[in-house]
Amino acid sequence: MPSPPSRPTVLVVEDDPAHAEIVRRRIDRLDGPACEVVACGRLADALEYAGESPPDLVLLDLRLPDSDTAETLDRISAFTARGARVVVLSALCTPELAAAAIAAGAADFVEKGHLDEEVLTRLVAGGDASPSATPPPAADAALPEFDLRELSARFTHDANS
Repeated sequence: MPSPPSRPTVLVVEDDPAHAEIVRRRIDRLDGPACEVVACGRLADALEYAGESPPDLVLLDLRLPDSDTAETLDRISAFTARGARVVVLSALCTPELAAAAIAAGAADFVEKGHLDEEVLTRLVAGGDASPSATPPPAADAALPEFDLRELSARFTHDANS
Protein backbone atom coordinates (compact mmCIF):
# COMPACT_ATOMS: atom_id res chain seq x y z
CA MET A 1 0.00 0.00 0.00
CA PRO A 2 1.45 3.40 -0.94
CA SER A 3 2.44 5.72 1.87
CA PRO A 4 -0.05 8.53 2.43
CA PRO A 5 0.84 11.94 1.04
CA SER A 6 2.15 14.53 3.47
CA ARG A 7 -0.58 16.99 2.53
CA PRO A 8 -4.36 16.58 2.52
CA THR A 9 -5.78 14.74 -0.47
CA VAL A 10 -8.97 15.83 -2.21
CA LEU A 11 -10.53 13.32 -4.59
CA VAL A 12 -12.74 15.02 -7.17
CA VAL A 13 -15.15 12.51 -8.70
CA GLU A 14 -16.52 14.36 -11.71
CA ASP A 15 -17.17 13.10 -15.23
CA ASP A 16 -16.84 16.52 -16.87
CA PRO A 17 -13.11 17.23 -17.30
CA ALA A 18 -13.72 20.99 -17.55
CA HIS A 19 -15.61 21.07 -14.26
CA ALA A 20 -12.99 18.86 -12.57
CA GLU A 21 -10.30 21.30 -13.75
CA ILE A 22 -12.28 24.27 -12.42
CA VAL A 23 -12.47 22.60 -9.00
CA ARG A 24 -8.76 21.73 -9.09
CA ARG A 25 -7.81 25.33 -9.92
CA ARG A 26 -10.04 26.69 -7.18
CA ILE A 27 -8.46 24.36 -4.64
CA ASP A 28 -4.97 25.34 -5.83
CA ARG A 29 -5.83 29.02 -5.19
CA LEU A 30 -6.96 28.47 -1.60
CA ASP A 31 -5.06 29.95 1.31
CA GLY A 32 -3.74 27.44 3.78
CA PRO A 33 -1.92 24.16 3.30
CA ALA A 34 -1.58 22.90 -0.25
CA CYS A 35 -3.74 19.94 -1.16
CA GLU A 36 -3.08 17.02 -3.43
CA VAL A 37 -5.99 16.99 -5.89
CA VAL A 38 -6.82 13.79 -7.74
CA ALA A 39 -9.63 13.65 -10.30
CA CYS A 40 -11.55 10.58 -11.45
CA GLY A 41 -14.30 10.58 -14.05
CA ARG A 42 -15.87 7.27 -13.07
CA LEU A 43 -17.05 5.88 -9.75
CA ALA A 44 -15.14 2.62 -10.22
CA ASP A 45 -11.86 4.52 -10.68
CA ALA A 46 -12.56 6.65 -7.61
CA LEU A 47 -13.31 3.60 -5.45
CA GLU A 48 -10.12 1.92 -6.66
CA TYR A 49 -8.06 5.01 -5.86
CA ALA A 50 -9.66 5.37 -2.42
CA GLY A 51 -8.92 1.73 -1.70
CA GLU A 52 -5.23 2.22 -2.41
CA SER A 53 -4.73 5.72 -1.00
CA PRO A 54 -7.67 6.96 1.09
CA PRO A 55 -8.36 10.65 0.49
CA ASP A 56 -9.20 13.14 3.22
CA LEU A 57 -12.07 14.69 1.27
CA VAL A 58 -14.16 13.36 -1.61
CA LEU A 59 -16.09 15.82 -3.76
CA LEU A 60 -18.58 13.44 -5.38
CA ASP A 61 -20.78 14.14 -8.39
CA LEU A 62 -23.90 11.98 -8.26
CA ARG A 63 -24.41 11.30 -11.95
CA LEU A 64 -21.46 9.48 -13.44
CA PRO A 65 -21.04 7.41 -16.63
CA ASP A 66 -20.80 4.14 -14.69
CA SER A 67 -23.22 4.94 -11.86
CA ASP A 68 -26.68 6.40 -11.52
CA THR A 69 -27.68 8.63 -8.61
CA ALA A 70 -29.04 5.80 -6.45
CA GLU A 71 -25.94 3.62 -6.90
CA THR A 72 -23.61 6.54 -6.22
CA LEU A 73 -25.49 7.29 -2.99
CA ASP A 74 -25.22 3.62 -2.01
CA ARG A 75 -21.44 3.71 -2.49
CA ILE A 76 -20.76 6.72 -0.25
CA SER A 77 -20.06 4.35 2.62
CA ALA A 78 -17.17 2.82 0.64
CA PHE A 79 -15.41 6.18 0.97
CA THR A 80 -16.44 6.99 4.53
CA ALA A 81 -15.38 3.54 5.75
CA ARG A 82 -11.84 4.52 4.75
CA GLY A 83 -12.04 7.72 6.78
CA ALA A 84 -12.86 10.16 3.97
CA ARG A 85 -15.35 12.99 4.36
CA VAL A 86 -17.71 12.95 1.40
CA VAL A 87 -19.35 16.08 0.06
CA VAL A 88 -21.87 15.46 -2.69
CA LEU A 89 -21.86 17.91 -5.60
CA SER A 90 -24.83 18.10 -7.89
CA ALA A 91 -26.50 20.43 -10.33
CA LEU A 92 -29.72 18.70 -9.24
CA CYS A 93 -30.35 20.38 -5.93
CA THR A 94 -33.51 19.38 -4.11
CA PRO A 95 -34.12 19.04 -0.37
CA GLU A 96 -34.97 15.37 -0.89
CA LEU A 97 -31.73 14.63 -2.74
CA ALA A 98 -29.67 16.50 -0.15
CA ALA A 99 -31.40 14.57 2.66
CA ALA A 100 -30.76 11.28 0.85
CA ALA A 101 -27.06 12.13 0.46
CA ILE A 102 -26.72 13.00 4.15
CA ALA A 103 -28.62 9.85 5.14
CA ALA A 104 -26.22 7.83 2.95
CA GLY A 105 -23.26 9.19 4.91
CA ALA A 106 -22.26 12.38 3.11
CA ALA A 107 -20.99 15.14 5.37
CA ASP A 108 -22.57 17.80 3.18
CA PHE A 109 -24.36 18.51 -0.09
CA VAL A 110 -23.38 21.42 -2.33
CA GLU A 111 -25.04 22.63 -5.48
CA LYS A 112 -22.34 22.83 -8.16
CA GLY A 113 -23.10 26.47 -8.85
CA HIS A 114 -22.34 27.30 -5.20
CA LEU A 115 -18.93 25.62 -5.02
CA ASP A 116 -16.76 28.71 -4.77
CA GLU A 117 -13.45 29.41 -3.02
CA GLU A 118 -15.14 30.31 0.27
CA VAL A 119 -17.08 27.03 0.36
CA LEU A 120 -14.01 25.03 -0.70
CA THR A 121 -11.91 26.67 2.01
CA ARG A 122 -14.39 25.52 4.67
CA LEU A 123 -14.67 22.01 3.19
CA VAL A 124 -10.91 21.47 2.88
CA ALA A 125 -10.45 22.71 6.46
CA GLY A 126 -12.87 20.03 7.65
CA GLY A 127 -15.92 22.22 8.09
CA ASP A 128 -19.21 22.29 6.28
CA ALA A 129 -20.37 24.35 3.33
CA SER A 130 -22.68 26.64 5.29
CA PRO A 131 -21.99 30.35 4.97
CA SER A 132 -19.79 31.97 7.55
CA ALA A 133 -21.11 34.49 10.03
CA THR A 134 -19.44 37.37 8.21
CA PRO A 135 -21.84 40.09 7.06
CA PRO A 136 -22.73 40.29 3.35
CA PRO A 137 -20.84 42.84 1.24
CA ALA A 138 -22.26 46.34 0.98
CA ALA A 139 -24.65 46.93 -1.90
CA ASP A 140 -22.14 49.26 -3.54
CA ALA A 141 -19.21 46.82 -3.21
CA ALA A 142 -17.31 46.03 -6.39
CA LEU A 143 -18.44 42.94 -8.24
CA PRO A 144 -15.97 40.06 -8.37
CA GLU A 145 -14.07 39.38 -11.57
CA PHE A 146 -15.17 36.31 -13.51
CA ASP A 147 -13.20 34.01 -15.76
CA LEU A 148 -15.50 33.69 -18.79
CA ARG A 149 -14.03 30.32 -19.81
CA GLU A 150 -14.67 28.98 -16.30
CA LEU A 151 -18.24 30.28 -16.30
CA SER A 152 -18.89 28.87 -19.76
CA ALA A 153 -17.58 25.46 -18.76
CA ARG A 154 -19.67 25.49 -15.58
CA PHE A 155 -22.88 26.47 -17.40
CA THR A 156 -22.29 23.88 -20.09
CA HIS A 157 -21.74 21.17 -17.49
CA ASP A 158 -24.72 22.24 -15.37
CA ALA A 159 -26.95 22.21 -18.46
CA ASN A 160 -25.81 18.68 -19.27
CA SER A 161 -26.13 17.32 -15.72
